[in-house]
Amino acid sequence: MAYTQRLIRLATGVAFLLLLLANGQANADTNAGGVQVAVWNNQGWNASPPFPTTEPTGELIDTDIWHDFDQQPLFNLYEDFIVRFQSNITTDVDAQVRFYAPADDGVKMYLSDMNIIDDWVDKGGGGSFSEPAQFTAGMSQPVTLWFYENGGGAWVELWWQINDGEWQPVPASAFSLSPATPTTTEPTTTTDAPTTTQEPSTTTTSIETQTTLNLQTTIPATVPETTTTSLAVTTVPSTVPVATSLAPAPTYAPTTTQPLPTTTLPIPETTSTIPSTTTTIQLIPDADVNAEQATAIATDPEALQDITAEQASEVFAALPLDTLTDQQLDALVEAVQDAPTEVREAFEETINIFDGAVDSYVPIGSTVPISTRRLVIAAGAMLAAAPVPSARRK
Repeated sequence: MAYTQRLIRLATGVAFLLLLLANGQANADTNAGGVQVAVWNNQGWNASPPFPTTEPTGELIDTDIWHDFDQQPLFNLYEDFIVRFQSNITTDVDAQVRFYAPADDGVKMYLSDMNIIDDWVDKGGGGSFSEPAQFTAGMSQPVTLWFYENGGGAWVELWWQINDGEWQPVPASAFSLSPATPTTTEPTTTTDAPTTTQEPSTTTTSIETQTTLNLQTTIPATVPETTTTSLAVTTVPSTVPVATSLAPAPTYAPTTTQPLPTTTLPIPETTSTIPSTTTTIQLIPDADVNAEQATAIATDPEALQDITAEQASEVFAALPLDTLTDQQLDALVEAVQDAPTEVREAFEETINIFDGAVDSYVPIGSTVPISTRRLVIAAGAMLAAAPVPSARRK
């Protein structure tokens, strides 16, 4: 009986040990979140620089792609530097995803090695929108975003739009240093050992065993009559098989750039009333829009409802923001705020909306005006500047 009990305890211990090993392997496979950041000193470049080929000045791990380098400089670099963000992005659902990376100055973004945003030029904010990319729930795609700073303001953000929903900052939970794939775990099975019956013996035998500790143990082999022992052994696999299904490679619609037409399409004649001024709005064929015409069109809600994105870009490019009165700027924000999405996109890509002229404007994908957002960023910068135990921000 004592011998049987020892066998049961031994089998139970082995099963428990195998279970611990399996759990440890599962925990080791958990992806770590984060973004790999590399920074290069790029002193001497005053235009769109080439990608660096040397070792970076410094590297660190961040939580997301959202940084104000004026408030939190990296490695004491304030002007003329290049930053590379690398990570893996995952969605919780199957989705069509668009990306937007406003920055001061230039950015280039690659998703699964495809260039989806190419704004590698000096600019004071804004940027272009990517074409939709297909994501499979739980399966990550590698992302690389390059940023450079030539002078003045220095910041970069990354936004996304999932299945034509609202534009939102890409959250830290969507980033991981390791690729993620959907996994399934097969159930464990229990196998019963065959039942054996030992016949009674008429003799008593002493069995002497010696261990590496030089301890001698004598176990009597006398078995009571008609004793039946059944051992149930649970088989636990040392590794849990993982069934991995690979989704087809994402496809992207090609990004095309169409040149502006050489002629200006006429817009239905409209009268916009501005305090002390009455202007008749009309685009003249074969002529560029002048500052007065651009001001009249951009401040008229009805006119912005009828123009195309190309015409809107031409109008906003001709706006003399520096000479507009406060009343004209308020009328501009009110008209653009209710304009079609393509006109608002042309406005944000053409105008530097962060220079203080249109602070009451609410950008696409945001719920607060630019002035409120600036206060939030300033408050965050003040909190980040306070002494903390860790050198990591956020």
